[in-house]
Amino acid sequence: MSAHNEHSSYRQLLWFVFDIPAKNAFATILEKAPLHQEQIAFLDEVVGYLVKNGIMEPKVLFDTPFTHHHTNGVAGIFGDAVAKEVVNIVEEINNNAEVA
Repeated sequence: MSAHNEHSSYRQLLWFVFDIPAKNAFATILEKAPLHQEQIAFLDEVVGYLVKNGIMEPKVLFDTPFTHHHTNGVAGIFGDAVAKEVVNIVEEINNNAEVA
């Protein structure tokens, strides 16, 4: 197996292992109220970032690439209350990643 194929297989395994738990972490936000398409895309991008990188500094939610959804990042797309929830979930995921 080539190094590229091994890397690709590893990334697919990581996606399988972390994608569902990461999406489940945001389920409370998804269940609260109907979200518009841009909010769902934002959360999907957060999950993708977490799966790819393992952790996320919360400040990234206010920077590129997340500002292409709204110039104020997570706070602009969700408002302050839900933005705090997103940050708390990211911090919880980070803490769990550090323990593992």
